[in-house]
Amino acid sequence: GDDTATSPPEGRVVALAWSGDLTWQKWQLFYSRVLTPLVGRPKQRLKVSLEVEDDAGLPEALRSATRVALRDLIGVEPQMAERAGDAGEPQVNGDLQNRGPEEGPVDRVE
Repeated sequence: GDDTATSPPEGRVVALAWSGDLTWQKWQLFYSRVLTPLVGRPKQRLKVSLEVEDDAGLPEALRSATRVALRDLIGVEPQMAERAGDAGEPQVNGDLQNRGPEEGPVDRVE
């Protein structure tokens, strides 16, 4: 096929980047069609952000299992932000994403 429509006018493409939202139904497809062909390339990095909300609440058992799974995956204790549903409960500062060990723990505000 003709690749001239997607090729840069000069030089070669040396990097790709994309960010966006995927529903959970598309995660496996993203893994198999996008990530798998890129395996083995030097200088590859995948940034992940996870946000889960449930107005009914997220049980401690689920939060604990998530922490354990992340710890097993990344090799360090994950620092997860949690947001309480009632104004009277402690709130956690920061956005709802995993923080690396270099960023320190999430501060709690009473």
